[in-house]
Amino acid sequence: MQEIIKKMITEAMAAQHADVNQIKKKRGEKFVIEDTKVYVDAVKGMKAAGNQSKAVFALHTDSVNAHYNILKGLTRTIRPEDDPFVEHYQTPVILEMLYDADPKFRKSARDSTAPPVSWTLP
Repeated sequence: MQEIIKKMITEAMAAQHADVNQIKKKRGEKFVIEDTKVYVDAVKGMKAAGNQSKAVFALHTDSVNAHYNILKGLTRTIRPEDDPFVEHYQTPVILEMLYDADPKFRKSARDSTAPPVSWTLP
C-alpha cells in the first residue's frame, strides 16, 4: 500500500508541477492552449498499478486529452480564470462559497457523503 501511496503522490505532484512551472514560465504573457501540453503529458504518465483501476486512469487520461483537443480545435487562447485544467483546484473554493451562501447546503453535503479518508504517509 505504501508503494501505491508514493506513486499517487509522485503522479499528483508531477501534474501540479507541470501547472505551476508553466504558470511561472508564462506569467504576464498571453496564455495559449498549447501551454497546457505539459499537464497533458504529465497525465499521460499516470498508469494504474496494483489494485488501481485501469478504467479510472483511462477515463481521466481520456478526459484530459478530450479537453485539450477540443479546446485546441475551438480556439487558440482562453482567459486564465476559465482554465478547465484547474477545475480540481476550484472545487473546494466553490463549495465554501455555497456553504456560506446556504447553511442548509453544508448540512446536506455533510449528511450525504462518506466520512473523510485520512491518509497516513510513511
